[in-house]
Amino acid sequence: MREIRRYAFGGGRRRAFAEAAAQQGSLDQELTRTLSRSPRSIVLRSVAVGLLDEANERRQPLLAELDELVGQIQDVRDRYHAAEALFAAKQYSKAADLYGELHGTDKDNVALRRHLTALHLADRRLEARQLFESLDEQIKSLPQYAEAGAAIYARAGLLAECRRLLEKMLLHEENLHRRLQWLSLCERLGDTDTVVDWLKQVDPAQRGYPRDLIFLALRIDWYLGDPKCLPIAYRALRGAYDDPQMHLGFIALFLTGRIGRNPIDPPERIGPDTAVALIEKDGTRRLTRIIETEPNPRIDRDEIAPDDSLATRLLGLRVGDEVELRSIAAGSSRYLVATVQNKYAHAHFRSLEQFQVMFPESRAFGSLGIDPSKGDQQFKPIFDAVKQKGEFGRQIKDLYRSGRLPIALAANFGGSSGFEFWDTILTDPAMQFNVVLGRPEDYAEANRILDQRAHRAVIDPITLYGLVRVKIAETVRAAFEDLGVVQTTLDLLPRT
Repeated sequence: MREIRRYAFGGGRRRAFAEAAAQQGSLDQELTRTLSRSPRSIVLRSVAVGLLDEANERRQPLLAELDELVGQIQDVRDRYHAAEALFAAKQYSKAADLYGELHGTDKDNVALRRHLTALHLADRRLEARQLFESLDEQIKSLPQYAEAGAAIYARAGLLAECRRLLEKMLLHEENLHRRLQWLSLCERLGDTDTVVDWLKQVDPAQRGYPRDLIFLALRIDWYLGDPKCLPIAYRALRGAYDDPQMHLGFIALFLTGRIGRNPIDPPERIGPDTAVALIEKDGTRRLTRIIETEPNPRIDRDEIAPDDSLATRLLGLRVGDEVELRSIAAGSSRYLVATVQNKYAHAHFRSLEQFQVMFPESRAFGSLGIDPSKGDQQFKPIFDAVKQKGEFGRQIKDLYRSGRLPIALAANFGGSSGFEFWDTILTDPAMQFNVVLGRPEDYAEANRILDQRAHRAVIDPITLYGLVRVKIAETVRAAFEDLGVVQTTLDLLPRT
């Protein structure tokens, strides 16, 4: 018990609380004993919230008790511990209110950082921006604050300000993830010339996190169609081979990208960065090996280093050449070189072939097998897939008709955009838009607001699209002094 109270009031480590609880039975029992002796303790409840798992049934009652006690806080320590507990419970808005009195704007401290983060996560955009802009310039320039400021400006739609912040950070330290954020901002601001200029300078040997690398490769392909996107994408694929997004990104380069429009000629001879398929000359065994120049070749992915004993004997061979493979168990076997491929093309076809096996529950990509020997029946899998897709579409429409599924969710489930689903409803004679008729008092309030003609309206993308399609957008715009459209809407419209 002494250890628990020492932690709560004297700043001891959280581990002391857990160890003391374990020695005396269980955390729940110890909490009951401790809180019975300090029934109004904010700090003890805050510590307990931090220790208990989210699923623990004691956590929510403790948070509710904290909520009731917050209004009585007078001690700075109580305020800080309560804020930390609410932050840990993802009650960011309440936590932000408490952090506000625990810091200034000219010194770096945990409360200030937490306050800025809590306002951002609570989507209190104006307050988050005002707090960031009130900070001392030296504080703003610290990496953790600059990162927070960039995120705040981006969410507020202040893209130019966000870009300037990122450029300051990049001058201090080049970072691929941050650079790609900057690149996206340049795209959103319409500055594609700057994007192209930077992409031209990218080294094919670029390193980074797999998700960043695949994004970079796709942008290089989109703007330049430069083959240097292939080693970058391949590095991403190897770095996160168990991530379906890496395979989908790599496949997209060949199926929908500019790089896939031109054939990749197979090498004449086996060399570094080639994939070779070997077939046993007097047997049925088949062997694939990639002569991998990237670090740490993985034999479970058929990769071998160029200085591997097998690789040294394969180098220089052509299709049809023979090579002897030595095995202690079976003696020597002779293999024929069946194919020699560029390793990037090989990786593409491997992902196509293995995607459904590796990620059986993914709906993002699939393939169908066709057996020509079955005549017209060979196309049955295609017809079945189309029929299943059609049935799924009908179910989505039925859910929308019933009022249980709004347009945005219906579109998401169907794999389309809200705009496409809107047009589907408009052109389908069997469907109609679900609207809320409202009550008489709702109409009266709407008329009162419109009569004042001094109000702003903020509109969402699908509603904006609908107003344009039914040709009443100008009438709606004229009803307001100012019609606001958030930046994410502006970003979305050029892609439709």
